[in-house]
Amino acid sequence: MAVKFEENLRTIAENLLNVEVNTILSPSITGEKMPPPEHAVVDMAFTYDEQLLKMGIPRDSTKGDPPSPKGSPAEFGRLGARAASAAAPLEQQLTNGAKLSEEQGEHLNTLWRVNRYANQLMGMLHDYETRSGTHIPDDLDHSRAHGFHLELLPDELVVLRKIWDIGLDRIVLQTVIQLDGDVISRIHTDLAEPSPRNERLLNIHNGSVSASIAFWQQLVNLLGSFLKGVTDLMRGK
Repeated sequence: MAVKFEENLRTIAENLLNVEVNTILSPSITGEKMPPPEHAVVDMAFTYDEQLLKMGIPRDSTKGDPPSPKGSPAEFGRLGARAASAAAPLEQQLTNGAKLSEEQGEHLNTLWRVNRYANQLMGMLHDYETRSGTHIPDDLDHSRAHGFHLELLPDELVVLRKIWDIGLDRIVLQTVIQLDGDVISRIHTDLAEPSPRNERLLNIHNGSVSASIAFWQQLVNLLGSFLKGVTDLMRGK
């Protein structure tokens, strides 16, 4: 138990080494909080499947696809493979030197996101199975998730929450601040040209960065005080 506590504490400390702020353009906002992990992975399977269906990429029962998506490692493997297969012709066009239309470019970027996130989730769930010795049901849906507890590590929860929060929306502004003072900012090319709209987005992003830094500093100070208290306790002070 002590070893697990120390590992979790170290992971939390490592996650505090940097702060990442993303500004996302989304066609809709629900305001929902992420459900428990076992339900969140089912949500993501449905999200990716619905997007692929919307893009004309159907489920294929001959390749093992069940009638509806599930929150299992095998399901995320199939979702990633569907996206990769659909992306291949567009990638070939780029390899051949052809220029994609704006719609084709958005199409390809979405397929890349589905493939990347689905593979991340598949790997995470495989790691859970290896670590816990528990097989995630191949037919895991919301009804079955009520009787299944997916206990993830702190760093895995951070990744899952980010994947769930972002969904398949497009990140247009990103700022990463390291504890040593390094700052990396990424701006989507669409926002490179000055305009009232882009200025509003930049102001929103800058406000989020300021709020995140203030909260980050509080967390770092809190963790420092906690560690000092633990050290003093162990020394008998």
